[in-house]
Amino acid sequence: KKAILRYLSGLPGRKAARVISGQFESWGSAVRPLQDDANYVNIVEKKTGKWVGLVGAEYHNGQDVNWKKPNRLFEEYWSRGGFCQLYLIMTNPAQPNSFTGGGKCDIRLVLDPNHPYHRYFYNELDKVAAGLAELQKKGVVVFLNPFAEATANWFWWGGNPAGFSALYRNVHDYLVKDKGL
Repeated sequence: KKAILRYLSGLPGRKAARVISGQFESWGSAVRPLQDDANYVNIVEKKTGKWVGLVGAEYHNGQDVNWKKPNRLFEEYWSRGGFCQLYLIMTNPAQPNSFTGGGKCDIRLVLDPNHPYHRYFYNELDKVAAGLAELQKKGVVVFLNPFAEATANWFWWGGNPAGFSALYRNVHDYLVKDKGL
């Protein structure tokens, strides 16, 4: 962890090579292995002759958490010296059949341990934590990007700065303090 932070904090002082490029691969069970010709990171390398510095993937695809294929990609990319970023587009607890995290949901209810939204959300977050724990056991460091586009109102967590801040803090504390990640 300290070596990564040292590397990143040293980037602004360099005269060159100050940018880390990245490429999102795919969602959940649709993530392809690095050697697959259809893997987007592989495509970039074939077209440019260079590997990106960071590969991104998402555990969700539809209404489930599928971390096995993203984790395999992260393990392989990390072992080659690349960075890994996990995006989380968490399912809307008020509309669990929604595909993209869209719609509205009262974040206060998600944070209320007595509400069904809370149970739904934290059940899903437990699956995410299980995937992250597997990576942690293997020594793979992951940049976590939960709740993309937090200021946008098309995701259930967006457009509500106070609610979003509380949700973000709760998720951070749950993953770090409760789950040990």
